[in-house]
Amino acid sequence: YCGMTSDLRQGALVALRPAPKPPMDPAIPLGQQGTLRGNRVICIAFLIRGCTVGGERYRWREYLLYAGPRVGYLWLMEEDGGWKLVTPLAPGDVDQRGGQVVYRGQRYRHKQSVLASVEHVVGELYWKVEVGEEVRANDYQGPGGIVSVEQAESEVTMSLCENLSWNELAQAFALPAETP
Repeated sequence: YCGMTSDLRQGALVALRPAPKPPMDPAIPLGQQGTLRGNRVICIAFLIRGCTVGGERYRWREYLLYAGPRVGYLWLMEEDGGWKLVTPLAPGDVDQRGGQVVYRGQRYRHKQSVLASVEHVVGELYWKVEVGEEVRANDYQGPGGIVSVEQAESEVTMSLCENLSWNELAQAFALPAETP
């Protein structure tokens, strides 16, 4: 958030060097507070991630929201003008079976798998993140949206991605009514 790359390995926050500025400003400024689907949230980080498919580079933007100790962290994802609310899922809530997953009794069929990498990061995150960090992202499409399963070297995270309109987002964060 302060424009510095920092580290906390030794138990104290240490500024390492200036962080490269992302090629665009976030649509939701860091520190912006709002109320989204009944949860009081604050935007604490902004990432640009991307993947290469068939020789072409695709990019999307992610925003980390903190919703207090009861709810924890939520994500927003923006890609090609569309928005999704991304809610973390407990691994025990998702049953992976071959080319599909089952979540809350509903089947989600495999949609795509990509190697996603971090291109830019600004703000405070709950894990050490670096430009170039990669995960294998597997998306499964179903009746409730997309269940995403991301596998890094030492962990697996799962989340539910639900469509979110710009109007709802603009109202939640007091942003302009027109999409950026």
